[in-house]
Amino acid sequence: MVVKKEEKGDDDDNKIKRELKNAIEKIHKILKNMEDGIDSTNKDNIRDKIEDSTYDLY
Repeated sequence: MVVKKEEKGDDDDNKIKRELKNAIEKIHKILKNMEDGIDSTNKDNIRDKIEDSTYDLY
């Protein structure tokens, strides 16, 4: 019975690790898409839209 609990615990840990890995990959993809969007847009227009000329976009 103890062995089954440990095996179940290992399965749960692996499931959590997989879910975290998938979530991190999704976040990375979203951030990459956002970065590509800013790079492909005219940065001066973005600066005008936020009405803050001191805000630097890299």
